[in-house]
Amino acid sequence: MIGTGDLFVELFPTRVEDDPRSPGDTIAFTDNYFADTSLTGVYTHAVDTGATIRFERNTLLGFHFNYGEVYPDTDEPVQVFGVGSNAPNPHVLVGDRVDGPYPFIKWLFDSVTAEDNPNAAVPRIRFRDFMAGAIDENYRRLEWWTDRATLSPDERAVVYPKGAYLLHQGALYEALEENQGKQPDQHPGVWRALPAPADDVRLSADSPHQGLGVRWPPP
Repeated sequence: MIGTGDLFVELFPTRVEDDPRSPGDTIAFTDNYFADTSLTGVYTHAVDTGATIRFERNTLLGFHFNYGEVYPDTDEPVQVFGVGSNAPNPHVLVGDRVDGPYPFIKWLFDSVTAEDNPNAAVPRIRFRDFMAGAIDENYRRLEWWTDRATLSPDERAVVYPKGAYLLHQGALYEALEENQGKQPDQHPGVWRALPAPADDVRLSADSPHQGLGVRWPPP
């Protein structure tokens, strides 16, 4: 999973009437690659379903907090994995790796077992020919153009710094200077049109994290 505007995973454990249950019920997130988020990583809500939640051998990186640009009352995160206060569902968090400014988990409850979840450097995956250049180093750099953040309470003007990348009407642009309110297709002196990306999202032969991702047929 690459590029999210909030969390990588937000889990709402919910009971469904007549849904068959057994003591060994488990919700598992295993061997996943999560990169580039504007907030933090995972949050599981404190709803008692009796199921065990396992989060094992996952890789998380690319924490670029800018959620406050739209929701200005948002505080910067203090952890990557958040568990709903006093959640009764057992949580088993083992062997996950985080490359970022926050610890994997800070607030522990009796239901949580957390082991071997280090904060360490993690290499990024490499695609054969996706976006290229600086965007491949942080996919959160790519935005849709807008003149105002309409979801922000003050509908603040959006100022794009020099070097910003965005999509507008299906075309890719790079900002040649800081600007605001300059529609890219109407201001060629401010925005440089870029070639369309190849969008080849197969992993390169030398990419780390081989074997992850959606594949068919399944392994």
